[in-house]
Amino acid sequence: MPSSYVEWRVPGWRHVAVLWQQSVDNDHDQLVLPDACADIIGYDDGTAQLVGPTMTPEVAHLAAGTTIHGLRLRPGSVRAALGIPANELRGQVLPLDDVVDRAASELLTRAAFRNRRAAAALQNRWADSDRRIDGVIADLGRDDAPDIDDVASAAGLSGRQLRRLVVEHAGVGPKELQRVQRLHRFLRAAASSDSSLADLAAQLGYADQAHLTRDVKRLTGLTPAALLHARSG
Repeated sequence: MPSSYVEWRVPGWRHVAVLWQQSVDNDHDQLVLPDACADIIGYDDGTAQLVGPTMTPEVAHLAAGTTIHGLRLRPGSVRAALGIPANELRGQVLPLDDVVDRAASELLTRAAFRNRRAAAALQNRWADSDRRIDGVIADLGRDDAPDIDDVASAAGLSGRQLRRLVVEHAGVGPKELQRVQRLHRFLRAAASSDSSLADLAAQLGYADQAHLTRDVKRLTGLTPAALLHARSG
């Protein structure tokens, strides 16, 4: 198998979406889709990188024999976990030591390798997230694609306050976050059902199949059909 990828969910672990690992036998170009998350990527030589939130697809080249280990922060958790406004890390790929202090860097790297003691230590260091951002992200991720102003009103915020909050904690704007969350809901739905693209578009709050195609192509560079085919291989 030229590339293998596995991820683990860690129930109850603040700020972490998943831990993951990817190994390649041969040189491999990996399409990385935007997900409004930040990743800590650890290498076997002990070094690590921080990959900030992004709204553009990237192709990462992995040399033959490479194994990388990752810790993916949840959307909206960058500010609380790293102590840095998420928008300052948008689109950045940086040595982890340049982003956080040495102690935090070592813990994050070990945690990416699924070290339980490091994970427990991080829980003690990390701040709680702003409760408003948790609720906002959940609302923006609903299948009915709520209006941004309605989400702001439900959170007791003005539209401008909502944007500042989301940008600070997630690194992308609320409309961008809504769009990328819907992309990943589409991918999960397509993987678990035989529904047509038109039906999936209707289920996920797109105006129609053409809207689905425009959004997917904007975020991934591929049409929905081409994206699903690429991921099935």
